[in-house]
Amino acid sequence: MRSQLNKMLLSFTGALVLFLIGLVIYTGLQQNKVLIWGIVRFVLLVV
Repeated sequence: MRSQLNKMLLSFTGALVLFLIGLVIYTGLQQNKVLIWGIVRFVLLVV
């Protein structure tokens, strides 16, 4: 029972973290698109 609860909590926390990261990226996109594009191009060059 306890491990089940821990798994649920972990998946919920993961979803929340992903949501927050997405929100930060979205608001960042709204504010400074040039910076985001620079980062994306840099990442693409590195990868």
